Amino acid sequence: MNIGMILDNEFTGDNRVENEVVLLQNAGYKVFVLCLNYGKKDNLEDFNGAKIIRFGLQKKIKDKLRFLNNTVFDVYSIYWSFKIESFVKKYSIDVLHAHDLYMAKSVIIANKKLNLPTVLDLHENYPATLNSYSWSKTLLGKIFVSPKRWIQKEKEFLPKFSKIILLSETFKDVLSQKYPRLKSNFYVYQNYPNVEKLLNFEIDKNIINKKNSFVIFYFGAIAKRRGIFTMFEALKILLKNSDQFKMLIIGPVDNADKIKLDQYLTDPKLKENIIQYDWRDINFLPSYISVSDVCVSPLIKNDQHESGIANKVFQYMLFKKPLLVSNCKPQQKVVEEENCGLVFESENANDFADKILMLKNNPDLCIQMGENGNKAVLEKFNTEVAKKQLVKLYENL
Repeated sequence: MNIGMILDNEFTGDNRVENEVVLLQNAGYKVFVLCLNYGKKDNLEDFNGAKIIRFGLQKKIKDKLRFLNNTVFDVYSIYWSFKIESFVKKYSIDVLHAHDLYMAKSVIIANKKLNLPTVLDLHENYPATLNSYSWSKTLLGKIFVSPKRWIQKEKEFLPKFSKIILLSETFKDVLSQKYPRLKSNFYVYQNYPNVEKLLNFEIDKNIINKKNSFVIFYFGAIAKRRGIFTMFEALKILLKNSDQFKMLIIGPVDNADKIKLDQYLTDPKLKENIIQYDWRDINFLPSYISVSDVCVSPLIKNDQHESGIANKVFQYMLFKKPLLVSNCKPQQKVVEEENCGLVFESENANDFADKILMLKNNPDLCIQMGENGNKAVLEKFNTEVAKKQLVKLYENL
């Protein structure tokens, strides 16, 4: 069976898609990925036996076109539908596998002629995600993006797909209540890490000048919606007790939050205790986790963050670090059931600081929580376990 994946992004660096490609290839399927190549020419490459077909399109142009893809001015979906038709014919695709709700329309348009089985892979609760972005609440955002209109599109698009992949059991429960007739089409593929790949990276214990600091590590998008500013407010509280606390933060900054981030980074009370990088390659991640004392996922509690667990949570666990997570249901459930960390109330800086102090003052507890997390990932929160649902889906097609 030839599986044709449709990805409105560059392929490299998308861990979820990369892992799925590897798992399906290893299960005996042939995978072809049609994706973008920002500002560059079309090219074809091999990845673990899969074919990655990239076509050139500048990111700025893509973003502007996709801004309109839920309006009467939507040319982007039509443009993609032509690309998909050509892709299917050239590579004899048997099944179309679209990533994210915003690519559903293109596949539906193309499939009117192709008449293939289709899979929709929801990386997130997209309408809820839009509600969490600052730009979607502007006048233009309300007119052109309209999260409410995307809720209607979700209702329209989902029944047109043969199978639907969801991020978590929690998200599956939510959609099963909304669309009970589609429940049998829902499959869960969680953002579990590729353990073998991560454990092969070398660990540099001197990657930062730690000295006697207690390092609190966050990895991922830097934005208000991710709870970053709650962390900084907690750091202010912690520094009243000791100057040994440091926050290590790595990830791209949301444009809407750059000014506020700079205010924290230049705050005389904080700047000496924050290490911030916009980007580091994934092969350095195990080193940064290893030199840290606690790893955090401070997501603000909302419908999107209740739909799944960030990949970084399991990556932290793999390298035996205690976690501090906000009380978003999916990540709270894992932390409490596996006894691998503590939970704080979303957006509550005082509670965050209290839990950090608890961990700092109980090093033996931290070691035990780290061991518990590592054991859980090795036994059940990994791609070898996740692939069972993915393979089952394709067997049922």
